Amino acid sequence: MKNHWWWWLVAAALVLMVGVGLRHDASLYSVPVAQVTAVHNHKAQKEVDSYNNTDYQTEQTVTGRLLNTGRRGQTVRFSNTYTRSGALDSPLKVGNQVFLTHSGHSYQFRDNKRDVVLGVLLAITLLLICLLAAKHAVVIIVSIAANTALFFWGHSFGSAPWR
Repeated sequence: MKNHWWWWLVAAALVLMVGVGLRHDASLYSVPVAQVTAVHNHKAQKEVDSYNNTDYQTEQTVTGRLLNTGRRGQTVRFSNTYTRSGALDSPLKVGNQVFLTHSGHSYQFRDNKRDVVLGVLLAITLLLICLLAAKHAVVIIVSIAANTALFFWGHSFGSAPWR
């Protein structure tokens, strides 16, 4: 009972390794990945929709350093537009890693790279199951995996009730 702190320390080290590994995995992607190095926000523009909802749209001029492709290390500029409500978009901040689309001589913002957050949360979840459910951890993890597989298998046939 006294040596349980050791397992928690090992779990924390594993979570840290997953986070660091996923933060530096840009070379595994075929699409351009960049790390944001500078952001300039332009003046917000007021917008009112047909339902009389007010929102503010801001355009950002973003500078980033490519982390993969043949142009690794080069600086690129692209733009991002977000709304204050953040319903479908979000502002970029220095340090964010993003996916880009390359066309001609320019790059366009595609999406945020979220694998670090998802990977760390998955690692924490699995480690907590293993640490707290000990003997039953394998059955729980197999059950979760089977249910997830069935969900996606059923979803691929379009038989989901929410469609």
